[in-house]
Amino acid sequence: MSAKERLARLEELLLERRATGCLSVEALLDLLVCLYTECSSCPLKREKHVTDFLQWGKDRHRKHLSGRPVLTPP
Repeated sequence: MSAKERLARLEELLLERRATGCLSVEALLDLLVCLYTECSSCPLKREKHVTDFLQWGKDRHRKHLSGRPVLTPP
C-alpha cells in the first residue's frame, strides 16, 4: 500500500470513527509535533530517515504558515 493510500485510509477511519478509541486529527497532529520535537533534539537526527522526517515537518510547517495570516498583538 502506498503512502497516499495509507493516508487516505487513515483519513477515512478518522472521519468515520469506526474504531473504538479512535484518535482525533488534533491528537494525531499533537503526536507529530511531539515526535518532531523529540527527533530534533536526539542523536538519531543524523539518520537518513529521521533527517527526511524533520525536513518533511519543516516543509509542512512553512506551507501551513504561508497560507495563514500573521496576527500581531493589539
